Amino acid sequence: MKKITKYTLAILACLTFMLAFLPAKSVFAAVPASNKVFNIVNKGSGKNLNVNLGTDANGTNVIQWSNDGSTEQMFKLEQVSSGVYRLRTMSSSYTTNRVVDVLRVGGVSTGAIASGCNVDIWATSSAAVDTDCQYFTLTERTTGYFTINLKSNTNLVLTAVGTANGTGAGNTSTSAGNVIIQTYSSSNNNQLWSFKQVVGSPTHTYQNLGGTKSLTYYIDNSCVSTAFATLFNGAAANWSPTITLSRASTLDGTNFNVYGEPSAFFNDPTALAFTRWCNTKGTYLDPDVNDWNWSEIRLNNDHLLDVNDTIKRGTMTHEIGHVYGLTENSNNPNSIMCQMTPPNGNPGRTVQTPQVLDRVSIIDKY
Repeated sequence: MKKITKYTLAILACLTFMLAFLPAKSVFAAVPASNKVFNIVNKGSGKNLNVNLGTDANGTNVIQWSNDGSTEQMFKLEQVSSGVYRLRTMSSSYTTNRVVDVLRVGGVSTGAIASGCNVDIWATSSAAVDTDCQYFTLTERTTGYFTINLKSNTNLVLTAVGTANGTGAGNTSTSAGNVIIQTYSSSNNNQLWSFKQVVGSPTHTYQNLGGTKSLTYYIDNSCVSTAFATLFNGAAANWSPTITLSRASTLDGTNFNVYGEPSAFFNDPTALAFTRWCNTKGTYLDPDVNDWNWSEIRLNNDHLLDVNDTIKRGTMTHEIGHVYGLTENSNNPNSIMCQMTPPNGNPGRTVQTPQVLDRVSIIDKY
């Protein structure tokens, strides 16, 4: 036993010695996943990258602020090419409008980009998108911490000024809590950022092949007599701009259709509605095994009449979430994907519109 023990200890000692000299990045590197939503946390201050007051306007100052769970501290890491990203702010119509941007010297399009320039947000929809100011790369400098480098000059990196919370008006290179672009220094922890992914509602493994934009739905006549059609139009609008939906006048070429059924049609006659996924109409599939290109929502024309219009519309909004791959979120009543009466005694949902975590799930998935 003593010989075996000594031999084992000798092997372990060798392995420990070898591991000590392995590059840290090769073992522990955690490059953030592209097209996910993150809190971006500064190493020097522990505070989050933040759009001041969440204002959705060109030139809004970017600062650091204590973690508060708001959309102004959430950014989608949008990959535009291999290793190149934009940081889309969730406070700008849930990532649809504006991105993190470096303000050129003098605030004019012909100005230089230099160390000390301020960081703000700016639209990407204009013809004159300034890729020199809005495109970034990431460099892992120490385990789990990255510099966010300008693609046009990788020596310039996002830098927080000090450790205090910033302000909208404090937009100089010395303003406490401001975020600027600055020349990289290996000794400056205020230039290092970690990416903490925002966790949304659970999702199925596969996707709706239509994506989320400019999609159509048809409401069958079986829903019209119950006034469900108008309510469903409101439910579709609830998902804007994360999902862009419009009602079609015919059922041909739609992305999903909506039908009303008597309660006897349902396995559970007290259910308010259910959703099915298809690759062709009438051929159903498992969204954890296959992508789908069409769906159907079945509404309980009897039981759904027993609840008020707010819950009716919320139920329809919930089912649209299923169409795009969100699953039941029965443990979180503050999610549109929570059931009204979940199993296991969990509380029913307390909201009737999509919440940030629901939208994060859609944004991450598509």
